[in-house]
Amino acid sequence: MPRRTLQVAVCGPTNTAQPIAGTLTRLASDLLRDLPDVAVPIFSVADHPSASVSANHHLVVATEQEQSAEATAWTDLSLEDGADVDDLVSSRLVPWVTKWHNNRRAPRAQVAVLHDPDPTWVDTATRLIARLQTHTAQTRVVRIDHIGSTSVSGLKAKNLIDIQIMVPTDQDSPTVAEAAAAAGFVVVAGEWFGKDKSGNNHPETVLVDCDPGRPVNINVRAADVPVAREALLFRDWLGANQLGRQEYEALKLELASSSQDIDEYGNRKEAFISLALARAEGWASMTNWQL
Repeated sequence: MPRRTLQVAVCGPTNTAQPIAGTLTRLASDLLRDLPDVAVPIFSVADHPSASVSANHHLVVATEQEQSAEATAWTDLSLEDGADVDDLVSSRLVPWVTKWHNNRRAPRAQVAVLHDPDPTWVDTATRLIARLQTHTAQTRVVRIDHIGSTSVSGLKAKNLIDIQIMVPTDQDSPTVAEAAAAAGFVVVAGEWFGKDKSGNNHPETVLVDCDPGRPVNINVRAADVPVAREALLFRDWLGANQLGRQEYEALKLELASSSQDIDEYGNRKEAFISLALARAEGWASMTNWQL
């Protein structure tokens, strides 16, 4: 297992950010002292959150509330006082780097809990994709996309970001997944399959979060399998079709209230998605939709 080190950017005026980065380093070192094989996070200081800072760090922390929309979009969290610093290290950074080093996923809710639409989901996905692009830059990646319900404006969803990495062929998946894991994720062991609208299973590689503060699923799929295209078609069709969104949300609410576990919730959506994709194909033809 390669040694994993979190790169954390602390953004703000130097006289504020530098002491906080120092405190974070000390606290993390103390808490990880008895785990010599686990890397201590590395903290750097930047004036402002930006696309470049976000793409090259696993987490961007602002030491004071930024006013610009751009800075906010590239910020993962803001610190306001010393208690926040302690909590960030003990509740998030130490569990993250420990699980990442030991190839373990963060704990996750096993029942479906739907949240009202959150405009920050898109910004969060954009930051995650930027980091994945940085770490997979030397591999064969066709494209990386935000998919799933959090990618559809106005749709209730689980607080879980879904991302699809499209690769030329399934043979490219292991190399790409290994590179993507360096962005702060872990590859899930075992055989995984994505089901297309006809019910056929296609092999894929799945990565998930080690960060207890941000649930993420990443599906690495070959560009030549239907499910990769269908994930994007379903997203765009829902975004353009109000009736389809309403129907899908009603189903999700019904299933969330009655399903006993997250797998059952997902499986019971499949019939609707298959029928919706048939409708979406007609919409794609009529609007000349393309990837």
